[in-house]
Parts: sequence; structure tokens; C-alpha cells
Amino acid sequence: MTTLNQNIKKKWKLTHDEMGVKPKFTPKCWFCKAATGKSEKMKMRLTKMDIAHRNTAREPSDTYFKVEYKCPLCAWVAYFNIPVDIQYWGKVLALRKNVMLYYPPLHVWNDDERIKLQLALLGYWGGRKDLKELLDKMKKTEQDPIRIEKLEALLKKMKEG
Repeated sequence: MTTLNQNIKKKWKLTHDEMGVKPKFTPKCWFCKAATGKSEKMKMRLTKMDIAHRNTAREPSDTYFKVEYKCPLCAWVAYFNIPVDIQYWGKVLALRKNVMLYYPPLHVWNDDERIKLQLALLGYWGGRKDLKELLDKMKKTEQDPIRIEKLEALLKKMKEG
């Protein structure tokens, strides 16, 4: 039977799927709370399976999931290391087809306009049409002229090149 430490069990649960572990709480951004007084809900970025080798024989002594959450507002990343027993770790690794990293499906994190904007500004998301739609939507709702200006410059650069 798979077990979690009692303190960890209060805040995390085993999912028995490719994700591996999931919080029972809503991860909130501590950085935004310190800067603005508001806690922003964070989005899961990935889970990584890892082994801590604490002996000289390099035998696995601790198996755990490193779970990353990212704030869509300020881009601060929080890491959580969740130890699990070797049997559960192996079961999830098999479900992942021996791939140690798990990324949430696109629809989980792609529903936030701020994330779409960040990805567009980095050149990872959408084409000209998608960028134009995003820009139009932001002009109607966003009060940040600097972001709109960056988006307009990116769209202009895409049209030229």
C-alpha cells in the first residue's frame, strides 16, 4: 500500500495517474501577496519524478515528485518536493512510459489570457490571427498600455517578417 507522510498527506493526495500527486489546497502566489496584498492563484507547470541518492553506493534512498506551480501574473515559480514510496513511484513511471516529466494538458493552463500574452510575447503561442484577436481583446479589457504596446510591436514585426 502506498503511503504519504502524515504531514504531507494533509496537503497532498496521490492521483494514481500520470500526474502522480495533486495538492488538496489551492497554491497561491506569495510574491504577489507580499507586493500587492492579493494572492494570485497559481497554475501547475509540471511534475518531475526524482530520486535522492544519500549514500555512496548510489542506491535510491528517497523517491519523490518535484511539483512546480507558476504565477500567471508575476511568473514566480514555487516548488514542492513530495516524497512517495518506491512502489508508487514505479507505478507512475510506468504510466508515464518511463518519462520523468509530466506537463498538464494544454487546456489546463491555456485558459488564462495573461499566460497567452506571456507566451505570445515570447513567440511561443499563436500566429498573426491569434495575436490580433488577443490584442483586440486586451485593448477592451486590459488597463496596461505597456503590454498592449509590446503586443502591437510584436504583431507589426510578424507582419514585416
